[in-house]
Amino acid sequence: MEIYKNPNCKKVRGSHVLEVTCAYCKCFIANYRKVGESGFVKMYNERIIDGSIDFSQYHGAVFCPNCGERIATRYVTKMDKKEAYRFVPSAFNKRKHYCDAKVFVDTEGRFCCLPEHVNLS
Repeated sequence: MEIYKNPNCKKVRGSHVLEVTCAYCKCFIANYRKVGESGFVKMYNERIIDGSIDFSQYHGAVFCPNCGERIATRYVTKMDKKEAYRFVPSAFNKRKHYCDAKVFVDTEGRFCCLPEHVNLS
């Protein structure tokens, strides 16, 4: 399966990454930057990091590339006129995505991640 980077993706301060999968076949759909602790009912296009679907192209709906089930429907939000995908309830699973890196505390007490190929010694 090919993974497509989203060219419209922007970093968001105070966000965490969620991995979205199909509820029917557990196929990977996208990595998404979620802000806040509220419910996960829609995905803004500008916060999608990458996915098994090319989000740079226009989609009326998001379908699972493996089983073909509809995951979300595209719409434009009324308040801020942003393009988003509204999820079909119970058609997706989400989980917090953690980096596969070494975590350490720097000299100022902040947590930092290093890729696996970097050695600290």
